[in-house]
Amino acid sequence: MPTWFEFPITAWRYQSSLERALGVALSPALLLEEQTHGATRDVVWAYAEALPRLLEGALDAKVVPLGFARGSITAAEVESPALVPGLEYVQTTSPEVCRLYAPFVPWFKVIGRQSVEALAEVGGAVRRVDVCFTEPFEIEAPFEVVWQWGRPEPRPHWFRWSSNLDHLIPVALLDDDVWLCWDRDYHRPRIHAFERGVHDGCHGPRDVHPDPAPPPWASPDEALRGGRGWAATTAHAGKRSEVSIDADGQRWLLLSSWECNVSALHDAWRRGRPVASEMTRPGQHGTMVSLELVGNRARFEWIGVRRVLRVRAGRLEQLTVDHDLRWMAAHGLVELPEALDTTALLALPNVVAKQLPDGALEQGETDVEPGDRFVLLSSSAQRELEASGGGALAELLGRGSARQVARWIRSVLLRTDGYDAALVVDADAVATTLAPSDLPTPPPAPLEVTVNELVHDSRRFHGRHIRCRGIFHSRFEGMRFADAWFSCDPRLPMGTWLVDAEGRWICDGSRRGHMGMYDAELVGSATAVSIDHPRVVAEDRMAGARRYTPLRSEVTLEQRLQGWTLKGDRWLTRLGPDARLPEPPFPMQTRATITWMVDGFGSYGVFSWEIHDTTPLEPEFAMATDAIPLGKLVVLRGILRCPEAPAPSPPAATYGESPSNWSTWPSLDGALEIVPPRFVRSGDRYAMPRTTTIETMRDAIGDGRFVTVVGEKTKRTLFAISIESADGVLLEL
Repeated sequence: MPTWFEFPITAWRYQSSLERALGVALSPALLLEEQTHGATRDVVWAYAEALPRLLEGALDAKVVPLGFARGSITAAEVESPALVPGLEYVQTTSPEVCRLYAPFVPWFKVIGRQSVEALAEVGGAVRRVDVCFTEPFEIEAPFEVVWQWGRPEPRPHWFRWSSNLDHLIPVALLDDDVWLCWDRDYHRPRIHAFERGVHDGCHGPRDVHPDPAPPPWASPDEALRGGRGWAATTAHAGKRSEVSIDADGQRWLLLSSWECNVSALHDAWRRGRPVASEMTRPGQHGTMVSLELVGNRARFEWIGVRRVLRVRAGRLEQLTVDHDLRWMAAHGLVELPEALDTTALLALPNVVAKQLPDGALEQGETDVEPGDRFVLLSSSAQRELEASGGGALAELLGRGSARQVARWIRSVLLRTDGYDAALVVDADAVATTLAPSDLPTPPPAPLEVTVNELVHDSRRFHGRHIRCRGIFHSRFEGMRFADAWFSCDPRLPMGTWLVDAEGRWICDGSRRGHMGMYDAELVGSATAVSIDHPRVVAEDRMAGARRYTPLRSEVTLEQRLQGWTLKGDRWLTRLGPDARLPEPPFPMQTRATITWMVDGFGSYGVFSWEIHDTTPLEPEFAMATDAIPLGKLVVLRGILRCPEAPAPSPPAATYGESPSNWSTWPSLDGALEIVPPRFVRSGDRYAMPRTTTIETMRDAIGDGRFVTVVGEKTKRTLFAISIESADGVLLEL
C-alpha cells in the first residue's frame, strides 16, 4: 500500500507487494539490508546513484520517483509521455500518460475526467484508479474507481514536488526541507536543503556510528571516532533541539540540548567541566546521560528522562531513575491530588522535572561483569523498543554485536522518533578519538560563493580566496565580474563570457578598477565554461533551471526593435565575443532552438541560436496617451510636433557637447517622443536627438500634421518603423 511518511524516511510512498527479480540498483548485500532494516542511508544512496539506469530514457522527462523495491523503481509521478519500465503505481494528470502506461500498470492516481476516460478506453493492466480533485461521474470501466472528492484526502496523499528546480529529481525526503536528489546537470546524487541550498551536513537516514567509511552526508566528526565494542544510532541529529553522542576512551555521552552550541557542550564534557557551564543564554537547556567504565566498575550520571540500562544474563535492568512527575511526587516536590494515582502519572511520561542548567546531575555506580552490555537512551525510545520487541526487549538488546543491536534500535527509532538516539556499550568497549589534526589535511579549498552573495554582502568576503561561477564582461576599459573589477590573468578575449572564476576577493572600502568605479576587486583567473554539451530543457521548464548552466531549448522568441525577448517579457542578452543580437527590419515572432543560461538575477543569456521559422508581429491600435506596456508594437495616430532648433550657444559654454543637439525628439499629441525609423536601436535605447534627423522629418511631413505611426514602445519614446501623413507622405530616411 502507498504510505505517507514524515521525516526522516522509513518507507517509500508506495510499498510494493509484488514479487520481482533483483534490479540493477542493489547488490545482494544491500537487498538483505533493505529487507531487514528498510530504507537505510546506504540503500537510499544506492537507488539515487542508479537512477539513470532505472529511468533509462526518461531521465530528462517529468518523472519523480515515489517508490523503490528490490533494486527497481516501482512507483512514480509521471507528467510527460516517457516510458519508465517496471512501474506498479503511476500518479499523473496527463491523459496521454494514462494511455501510455495502462497496458502495464495496475494502479493509477489521476486528476480529471479525461484521464479516467483514457484509462477506461485502453483498459490493459489497470485494476484500480484513485481520482482526486474531480467531481464523481458515471463511467463503465474494467477497473475499480475510487473517488476522493469532497472528503479528507486519504492515503496515499497526492504527491506534490514543491520545488521548481528542474535540474533536480527528488529521490528521498531526508528531513523536513532536505531531499536526496539526482542532479541532472552534474550527473550525480546531491543533497539539497531548500532553506540553505546544497547541504553537505549530517542529514540522511541514520545508520550506525562509528562508521569506517562515512557517507557523503555524514557530519565531520564521524571520521574522528572509532574503537570496538560500542555503537550508536547517530553521531548528530540536528534541529533547534539537537541529539548528539560523544565517546572518549571508556567514556560515552548521550546529550539532548536546545538552542545550544553543541561543540562547546562536548568540549566541556571531554575536559571534565560541567556541561551546564556552557548554557548561559536564556532558553538554553538540555538533558544528558553519560557512562564511564573503570576496571570492574561502571559510573554514570544523568538528568531528565535519559536512562542507563544494563543487560546481564538475559535480564534487563534500569540503573537510573527518571526525573519525571513520579520522581517529583516521591521527593515531595509537588503536591498531587489524591485522585491522581500512579496510572495517571504514567500517562504523562515525557514531563521532564529536572534538566540542565538549573538541575544538578545525579550520579550512580554499579559493578561490571564480563558479557554485560549497557544501553544509553531516553524513556520514550525504550517504550518504542518495547512496543516493537513484543516483550522480548532484554533478548533483543543482548543478542549479537553492539553494532547489530544499534542497527535494530535505529530501524525502530526511524519509524517513531526520528531525532532520538541510543548508545550501546559492551563491558570491554574502548572508544578511540582522533584530533582533527590527525586526519589527512587536504589543501585549503577556495570558498564556494554565489554572485548574489558577492554583490549583496561584498564586505563579508574581503581577503578570502573564493570560487564562483558567473558572467565576466571583458571590455577595453571594463573587466567586470559580480559588479567588481576583475584583474583576470590570463585575460579572456573581448566579449561576455560564462566563467568559473577563482581568486582573492578585495573589498576594503577603497575605490578600485578603471577610474575608481568599483567598490570591490577580484584578483585571479577565469575559465570559460564549455557549452559543447548542453542539457536539453523543455520550454515550460526553463524557469526552474540551475543558474549559470548551459542548456538547450526549443522556444518561441520575439525579435523586437530593441532586442530579443523570451515570451514577450524577458530580454535576452548575447554571450560570447559579440554583445548584440541581430536586429530584424520588422518585429518578428520566431521559433528557434537556443543554447542559453539564466543568471543569478533571473536574466537570460544566449550563446547560440538556430531559427526555424518567423512570423511578423501584428501591431495593435492605441492612443499616445494610453498606458502602453514596454516593448508593445502599436499603431498610433495623432498630431506630430517637431521642435524648433535652438540658437547656437557660445563655444565656451558648449565645450564637450554638440550645440546642434536638441533636448527632445518630436512628439505625438505632446505625450510620446517619436524616434524615427532606421535609427540604431539596441545600441542606445535612450537615444539623444539628432539635428539632421529632425530636420528631415520636418521637411518630409511638416510640423503639426496628423500622422499614423507604427512602432515599439520604450520607457519614454516610441521607436518608429513608419511615419505616414494623412495625404500619403511616407517618411523614408
